[in-house]
Amino acid sequence: MWPNGKSVVLVALQTAITATFVAAILFTTRGQTTARVAAVAVLAALTLGLHSTWLRLLTNPHWRAIAAPLVWIQLLSASELILAARASESDFRAPSASRRSRARLVVPMLWNLRRVGTSWAVKNTPAGPRQQSSRAGFVLRRAAAAILAYLLLDAMVSAPAPDVALVSVQKQTLWELRALTREDWVMRTIATASFWVSVALLLVVISYGGALVSVICGRCSASDCPPLFGSFARVTSIRQFWGAAWHQCLRAALTGHADLVTDSVFRIPRGTVLSKYTRLWLAFLISGVVHYVSDVAMGVESSASGSLLFFILQAFGITSEDGFQALVSHYRWNERERLQKSGSVLGRLWVIGFLVCPQDIARCELALLHVATVNTAPILFWLIINIFSQQDLLKALRSECLPLMAREPSSSQEEEVTIAIGSLQRSCPLLKACFQECLRIYGQPLHSRRVLSDTVLTDTRGEQYLFKKGVDVMMPSGVSHTMPDVWGSNAGDFDASRFMNWPDNASREQRAAYMPFGGGKHLCPGRNFATAEILGFVAALILGTDIEAPEGTGNELTVPQSISAVLGQAISKPRGYANREGLGVRIRKRRGFERVKWRFSS
Repeated sequence: MWPNGKSVVLVALQTAITATFVAAILFTTRGQTTARVAAVAVLAALTLGLHSTWLRLLTNPHWRAIAAPLVWIQLLSASELILAARASESDFRAPSASRRSRARLVVPMLWNLRRVGTSWAVKNTPAGPRQQSSRAGFVLRRAAAAILAYLLLDAMVSAPAPDVALVSVQKQTLWELRALTREDWVMRTIATASFWVSVALLLVVISYGGALVSVICGRCSASDCPPLFGSFARVTSIRQFWGAAWHQCLRAALTGHADLVTDSVFRIPRGTVLSKYTRLWLAFLISGVVHYVSDVAMGVESSASGSLLFFILQAFGITSEDGFQALVSHYRWNERERLQKSGSVLGRLWVIGFLVCPQDIARCELALLHVATVNTAPILFWLIINIFSQQDLLKALRSECLPLMAREPSSSQEEEVTIAIGSLQRSCPLLKACFQECLRIYGQPLHSRRVLSDTVLTDTRGEQYLFKKGVDVMMPSGVSHTMPDVWGSNAGDFDASRFMNWPDNASREQRAAYMPFGGGKHLCPGRNFATAEILGFVAALILGTDIEAPEGTGNELTVPQSISAVLGQAISKPRGYANREGLGVRIRKRRGFERVKWRFSS
């Protein structure tokens, strides 16, 4: 069964790893960092040898994929106890004071991944049954569960392979939904569910099998073997999925090393946002590396392995949802009864969707970050500079926005001022017109549309043009936004009156030429959110601040010239932006707004 004496090598290497681990715990103190680092280095070298030996021995790719990561998980468990938890001889109380007795307690810790029954116990470990289970009852239940899981897993692995046409590269996308047939949808749903179920079943077989051996041999009791998974019914966020429902076997090793690197290597102060999310991203990065090792051991090409990216995207997803939850809490949206009822449903859909196609969702979220940087911030600049450079316009806007402001006394010395951003577009037509005029002058998005059928268009001169099915049509709105024959001879000047009573007072040509958020049936889905956040912020500046030219310059605040937007951007930038020349201004709080805390309600 074990050719070429490889079994002897495996036993020798595992024995050496166990002995080194025990020695590092029992024969070094917590403060002997150098000795402990040296012990971890020895463990890493032995683990590398053990990994290579297992891969030479095993030919079944599935067994290789199991053995390879377990070897490195063992190293992570050992190094976490040695360097992060700083476990020492005093942490293990044995009936006898001899080191042999304490060594018997140290050895199982190598694979007590959730640190059950110790001071390092992982939080969110599922609780076992309330009634104390007998040893025989525990063995019967766990054996039945392990056998059932194995049979189900075997049936899933033995199932016939899907049609190649259903798993082609062209089908592996979230956005080309029109190209998916009913069979594609069924295949995608089954494949995603099967993946997560098969992984869970495999983990049940491994975990329950190890627990059975330990309990039968008397190495631990039934109470030391809690269930592997938590409740999935209560999961409404990615953080809850990974931190409570999914198994916590890697949590101590991953978070221990992430804490160690963040605190001792990067020296980022605890309690800061940077520390919190550095530890989060490092933990998922390490997890991605462990699963990448499994992919490669199975025979997957390094370039084709998606494990590293998948787990990094989980950190990205948690960071994103934390930001959204903070936004919801800040604006008190979670206090609305309707949102409270729908929040759990939306949360579950979010988790399912992210775990199904995290790469596609991450691309979408990265696109939102891109849009906020290259579009929202620049248009905010143009709106502010055009308003505050015209004192008559600023005065009119202050009169218009003032009724939407509500002052409330606060428990602190600050006064809370709330702006109803949901009413700005309806109740502040001049402010909305200023925003629309800025989008016209500085908005230069390049819209793309694909022709779905042969189409003939006729221009104003009677000329006809044939657009063939399948071709892409590019529509540069920066051209149509500044055409003198559409907008008049002053098309390049800022004039908010163009959009007063829009679109009733606009000509047909103007309505067709104005495309700040796209054209046709499909418009930018984030246009309403972007408009609300921009108008709300600008309204607060209008009411609460004075923005002027720097003191001593002797110049009035002037609007700089703009430069054309580049591909991928929709809003032009001020001249000098690329050279970081900047535009100096002085911002002061207006009288009566010195101690104001702004809030925004929808």
